[in-house]
Amino acid sequence: MTNRNPYHEGELEVQVLTGEQAIASKLSSLIQNTVPTRALGFVRQQSVIWIGISGMGGFPCSFPLFGPPGFVNPGNKKQIEINLEANHSIPDLWHSTMLTGKSIACLVIDFSTRSRLRINGVIRKMSETQLIIDIHEAYPNCPKYIRKREIQHKPTYSQFSLTANGIKLNEQTKSMINCSDTAFVASTAKEGADVSHRGGEKGFIKIFKENKILVPDYKGNSMFNTLGNFQNNPH
Repeated sequence: MTNRNPYHEGELEVQVLTGEQAIASKLSSLIQNTVPTRALGFVRQQSVIWIGISGMGGFPCSFPLFGPPGFVNPGNKKQIEINLEANHSIPDLWHSTMLTGKSIACLVIDFSTRSRLRINGVIRKMSETQLIIDIHEAYPNCPKYIRKREIQHKPTYSQFSLTANGIKLNEQTKSMINCSDTAFVASTAKEGADVSHRGGEKGFIKIFKENKILVPDYKGNSMFNTLGNFQNNPH
């Protein structure tokens, strides 16, 4: 349990700008520094967890880790252990960013039940087979905008296009965005990292020219974790 104000300066600024500070204040008690007892079983049942962490050049990146149920273990509620032996190998592009002492965000999301839990903390240990995270924040989010689906196939990371980079979207990426009803966004501030789900109808992310996108911010829990981080760190 924690009684401190869980919001940092950027989050508070956006809450005031939008007039949502009263709602956010009421919901602040949801943010604890341990995994809720009732969520322990939920976490252990999952076969995917989304990671958010600061990457190359300071730009945050978001990516999934896959494994059999139980590969994510919130052992003592103050730490979570991720068994990397159960995963496909993590590409160097991502693995190299996961350093001891670094802020990291986790999103445990079950699309079949539209349930999700955010877990933010710091890397205590990172090896080829194990990732241990000290939990600083853990809290549930409502099921709004989660598109119900079943994950039937866990891709190997070689199926992801990891070589394309730049400041313009190619036609393949544009087509993927136009067909997508789900996205994930990673953000960071000096207080830590965050990874968040975004959802809507197909094409809810709009493309402007070759190097700009517009992601709508639908009404949610009024905490503004992502936009609050952007307020402090626009990367």
